[in-house]
Amino acid sequence: MLVTAVVLVTLAFGLGQPALMAAVGGAVPADVRGVALGIATLVFLVGGVWAPPSSVGWARCWASIGAW
Repeated sequence: MLVTAVVLVTLAFGLGQPALMAAVGGAVPADVRGVALGIATLVFLVGGVWAPPSSVGWARCWASIGAW
């Protein structure tokens, strides 16, 4: 299960990061592109760090009320 999770995260990052760079790069003017890419990357990475613990927290919350 751990190997599957690592593979899925790697695939998601491998697809998500280039898509984010393309979307942000095309959406902002050239003079602020570097700053926008830096902020977008920071948000992407922080979201990746925050999402798994919050998912576990929500799973526990739903399990505690018998939703599973």
